[in-house]
Amino acid sequence: MLYAPEMPARSLDLLGTSEAAAVLNVEPQRLSKWRRLGVVLPDGRRVPFPQPVLVLRATPLWRGRDIRALRDKLAERGLVGGELEAICGDAQ
Repeated sequence: MLYAPEMPARSLDLLGTSEAAAVLNVEPQRLSKWRRLGVVLPDGRRVPFPQPVLVLRATPLWRGRDIRALRDKLAERGLVGGELEAICGDAQ
């Protein structure tokens, strides 16, 4: 989570690639593919990946709540962490 120095009492719920990957428990490289293709489920359906709110030269930034909502949606389908890497990782 990022903190704005001009607003010390308030945090910004923004996640970069590494932080979003940690929330989803996947490798950061996976997010690049998911941004392009969506998360391909074992049955071939796709779950769209959230759009970043800002793209910096170093990393896109997503709202933490959007990434957590995706995590929860995938968890409802029984897909979490390493299972996401194994099941959704190589699907086209």
